[in-house]
Amino acid sequence: MAKNKILIFSIIFLILTCSKDSSDPITSKIPAEIPTYFGTYLYNDNDCGGSDIQYATISEDGIAFFDFLGDNCDDTVSCYLQDSYELTEVTADTFLIVTQDGSYITGGELYLYGDSSITLAFEDDNGPVQYSWNKIKDDISSFTPLCDQEYENTKDIVDIIVYAV
Repeated sequence: MAKNKILIFSIIFLILTCSKDSSDPITSKIPAEIPTYFGTYLYNDNDCGGSDIQYATISEDGIAFFDFLGDNCDDTVSCYLQDSYELTEVTADTFLIVTQDGSYITGGELYLYGDSSITLAFEDDNGPVQYSWNKIKDDISSFTPLCDQEYENTKDIVDIIVYAV
């Protein structure tokens, strides 16, 4: 009888110790650490009296810019114009904007200032351009509705018509 108890106890012990455990550190996957600069940023408007609403989001897919065209600066339609780019890391705080055919930004660089702000610098037809955003949240926001076509800035045309009358 004692031999049966020892045999049963040994079998139970072997079953419990040899079973796969999902918390086994050897077989568990180590979660990837999310970079602190991933998140949603708000544009620091210096050109349009503080009324230009633009956001940028940085994620594993790159950077996406969202310009709300219904604000007092653009004054067109109530949708977000989206422009997305891949990023190539140069240093821990500098990225190159990967340009594709039809891209608005060519030769752009993105500078990180800790996890709180970013600056985009590039050359356009009028010379060097710099835009800055402050981080507003760690999550990646989505902005809708997206514009289904390109719209030009009609504010200047409207102002000309109003002043002409």
